[in-house]
Amino acid sequence: MTPGATPRLIRQLRAGAADLGLLTLPIDDPSLATEPVIREELLLVTSPQHPLARKKEVAPHDLFRQPFVVFEAGSNTRRTIEDFFVREQIEPKVVTETENVEIIKALVRVRMGIAILPYQSVAREVRSGQLFCARITGQHLSRETGWVHMKSEHLPRAVVEMKRLFDSIRPKLRLHPAEPHKK
Repeated sequence: MTPGATPRLIRQLRAGAADLGLLTLPIDDPSLATEPVIREELLLVTSPQHPLARKKEVAPHDLFRQPFVVFEAGSNTRRTIEDFFVREQIEPKVVTETENVEIIKALVRVRMGIAILPYQSVAREVRSGQLFCARITGQHLSRETGWVHMKSEHLPRAVVEMKRLFDSIRPKLRLHPAEPHKK
């Protein structure tokens, strides 16, 4: 398994350097087959000390002039978040961007900015009090993730087994909070 940005992983799939990717959809490439497997809720994430963490509800207008740590330009998750910013007429103050969710979380923890991240990626830190997350009122932000591989009538056994293994652990994933995590 190799983590990485979607464009790099697609190049690896096309070159035969990888057999299977678990990527944020959509992927618009006629040579690749995609199979959606999970839909993850995207939530506002801040440090517990951030003023937004004290609000009962976080509205889109609360995000004006906030510093944001965001996914790299061109990623499907970033596009989803940018679509939200455009709808709400928010011009985010982007302090940095990266493809790595662990770096985003670390920068949010040290109060460099706030972020919009998939719940699964922050569930542990929210439960332990290292991060705060909330739904943005009036919004349902989500991203769809799926298997991506070269179109073929026969999939390699390793691909079939990886998909089967993922199906066995998928019910254990925390894709949505049971309730908003508010103080």
